Amino acid sequence: MTNIIKTSWLIIYNDKGQILMQNRESISKKWEQRGFFGWHLDEWETFEQWLEREIKEELGIDLQDYELFCKVLRPDSHIKWTFRESNVYMRKTDMEETQFTVLEWDYCKFFDVQDILNLNTFPLPKHVARMFDEYINNPNYK
Repeated sequence: MTNIIKTSWLIIYNDKGQILMQNRESISKKWEQRGFFGWHLDEWETFEQWLEREIKEELGIDLQDYELFCKVLRPDSHIKWTFRESNVYMRKTDMEETQFTVLEWDYCKFFDVQDILNLNTFPLPKHVARMFDEYINNPNYK
């Protein structure tokens, strides 16, 4: 039987196309030193309910202005016969990284997409960062 774990993530980005990532070095097991904001859903929550609650817990932000960027379905690298269904949302900000109040993890920092590709992180942020870079550099991007 196939198991599906639902996750929801938020890309917070600035005018330079940089993505805000959290520093997870204090809890890092192997390669999770940086990551997007978000994680697993509770069974009773929608992707959006969970995202809004989690961002409030992690950054103290009442998240209202965001949009769905992409959906990703991928095999879980740790659990056999398991897939992760991820909704990735995005929100533009004019805040500097030092203006965010990080309530969970160590701190946050903006990274260029090329820098994200060289970070110690799970494959999902790298894959999504590549797609985001193509999207934001598209001449038809609003």
